[in-house]
Amino acid sequence: MENDDSILSDIETPAIESTYWQRLFTNIIDWLVEVGLFVGIYWMIPLESIASFLDDKPYMTYVVLFILIFAYRFICLITYEKTVGMMICGIKYLDASLQPLSAKQKMIAAVAIRTSTIRLYKN
Repeated sequence: MENDDSILSDIETPAIESTYWQRLFTNIIDWLVEVGLFVGIYWMIPLESIASFLDDKPYMTYVVLFILIFAYRFICLITYEKTVGMMICGIKYLDASLQPLSAKQKMIAAVAIRTSTIRLYKN
């Protein structure tokens, strides 16, 4: 038996899936951060350039909003492995085998918050 091993090293605590309320508060917090991001960008970029970019393109507003939401979630998941709401509520993403997500799974999690292989678990 090595010095690092112990009798209890074989026992692992099972990951507990997050509750509905934790997921709800996480989504509310992330939504507030995204709205703050939109307002900040709106104030930083001149109104004329936004209007000229969105003229004659009725669906471009939705495309830009989706890209910003995706970018926020993806950058947070790549750098911190959690979004701001997940950090505050103390939950994390794990895959079906209760391992941290790969880069491909993080891209999926940035768009689809909860899938059959990606779930939110308590820290």
